Amino acid sequence: MLSLMRFIYFVASCFALLALAELALRVSGLGRPILFERTRYGYRIQPSQRFRFWKLRAFYNEFGLRTGPIFPIPEVGKVRILCVGDSITNGGVTTAQHETYPYRLASILADSIPSVEVLNISAGGWALENEEGWIAAHGILGSHLVILQVATHDMHQRKASAAVLDVNPGFPSRYPVLACAYVMRRYILPRLGLRPNVLDPGVAAEIHTEADIERSIHVLDRFLSHVMGTGARLMIVHVAQPSTYEPVTELTTFAKARLRAWTQANGVRLVSMEPVMKEGGDSALFRDVMHPNEKGYLLIAQTLAPHVIDELRE
Repeated sequence: MLSLMRFIYFVASCFALLALAELALRVSGLGRPILFERTRYGYRIQPSQRFRFWKLRAFYNEFGLRTGPIFPIPEVGKVRILCVGDSITNGGVTTAQHETYPYRLASILADSIPSVEVLNISAGGWALENEEGWIAAHGILGSHLVILQVATHDMHQRKASAAVLDVNPGFPSRYPVLACAYVMRRYILPRLGLRPNVLDPGVAAEIHTEADIERSIHVLDRFLSHVMGTGARLMIVHVAQPSTYEPVTELTTFAKARLRAWTQANGVRLVSMEPVMKEGGDSALFRDVMHPNEKGYLLIAQTLAPHVIDELRE
């Protein structure tokens, strides 16, 4: 009888601990991750949702932009800038809303352009084809200037498929039943070297060729056509990895050369952050091997601001 009572006490204690852990995770916000949805251009972040982890906040408006509420067309006198990109532009859930580079850029530009409005449409894992697909489907929302962020790997990355949703725990399409199970699958198991894989499609281990780069050039052609068709201007910001991680291969050298050549041939301003970030702190400006930290985002915004002002004056 005593052994049975001890077993019952042990089981009850385990359930109590699990219940407390579940409650703590839900209070912290980890029970409601950012959700994604399937689209004809791959996937996107679901509109009208908020993410909270203690003091960190991320919110998406009714258009799925990581931006506050907006009108479909800017108000009279408003200067609207649309930033387009992947996880680098998005910032992810580890970056507070006000620390993403589009928010930083809006704050800096406000001194020169009081009526400026900077929007952020982006998603982790997106390739240029996903970004062009979003623009083709939704337009540029009356923006005067579009800033397309391009990482070196974007020049050969293939379109990110919706097949990643719910298979990769970093891309859920619905809320988990248990926060404990989500945290275990999303954070703990991968850190132990166990499945599932939580890397986004942008860092998938694939063999790429110059043909992939030429495909991306054609995507840029279509992207530029969408923007110019509205009378807006396009600017590209190239963000490389820290110098210790940025590949130095014939393929990446060719990719950067093709991007430069394309921008020059089409009269598109190209702002390369590679030398700026290398001089400004290099790896100290990144939170991992690819994504800038708050200091890196601030430097991107500070570097872009004068170029944006020049573009809007032309």
